[in-house]
Amino acid sequence: MASAAQVLANRSNAQKSTGPRTAQGKAVVAQNAVPHGLLAQEVVLRGEDLGEFEFYRDPMLGELAPVGQMESVLAARVVSLSWRLQRAERIQGAGL
Repeated sequence: MASAAQVLANRSNAQKSTGPRTAQGKAVVAQNAVPHGLLAQEVVLRGEDLGEFEFYRDPMLGELAPVGQMESVLAARVVSLSWRLQRAERIQGAGL
C-alpha cells in the first residue's frame, strides 16, 4: 500500500500530466493507437504524403470516370481501399 507521501507525490504529478490541450495536440495523439492504419478513419495518415495520395487518386478517378453521386462515392471508396491495400503491402514488406 502507498504511503501518505507517495499518494501526495502521485497527486502532485498527476496535475502536471494532463495530456494535450490544443486541437493540434489532440489530433496528434488521436493517431497514437493507429498501428497500421487499415481501419483508420483518415485515408492519408500522419507520415504519409498528401501530395502523393492526390497524385495516386487523380488518375484513378479519371480512369474510373464516375457519373453521378453514387458512382462518385463508389469511385472514392475504390481509391481509399486501394490506397490502404498499398499501405498494407508496404507494412508487410517492411516486416512490421
